[in-house]
Amino acid sequence: MSTREKIIVVFALLAVVYGVFIVFFEPKPQQTTFKSSQKDLESLQAFITKVKVAAAEGLSEKDSYIIQRAETQWIQDPLVQIKKATKTDAESEAIVKPTGPEIEINYTGYLEMGTMRMAIINGNEYETGDRLEQSGYIVRSISPTRVVLAATDGSKNVFIVPLQEIQ
Repeated sequence: MSTREKIIVVFALLAVVYGVFIVFFEPKPQQTTFKSSQKDLESLQAFITKVKVAAAEGLSEKDSYIIQRAETQWIQDPLVQIKKATKTDAESEAIVKPTGPEIEINYTGYLEMGTMRMAIINGNEYETGDRLEQSGYIVRSISPTRVVLAATDGSKNVFIVPLQEIQ
């Protein structure tokens, strides 16, 4: 048996010995009882009575309003914080809509993990500099509200695709 196997066997035996000690020889913890005073019992009884009366009266106007607002559908996810992006030099140049064949481009999602930004375009994830699968465009920049695409055919066609929230 190698030294490694001997060490493993020794630790296994130590674990078994410790388990036997815990189960059979360690003293059992003593049960503690809850000693309540008359004052504690009276305050608990008063609280129960207050809850029972409130339940019998129904909801207050404030509670009804809160429940009504919680049930309505939100226009935008309240956990998404959209930062206003500043224009870069590339975006500030003249924006021209391509004259080529019209293609369907849907920018439906934005992911930001640390310094990495990803856009979900037509169901696929793209980073800045990636080429779109079904068209001759490259992703120039990504922001939470829009994506700037540029043509790869040598022309300087650039256009902006806004974020489309799916309802």
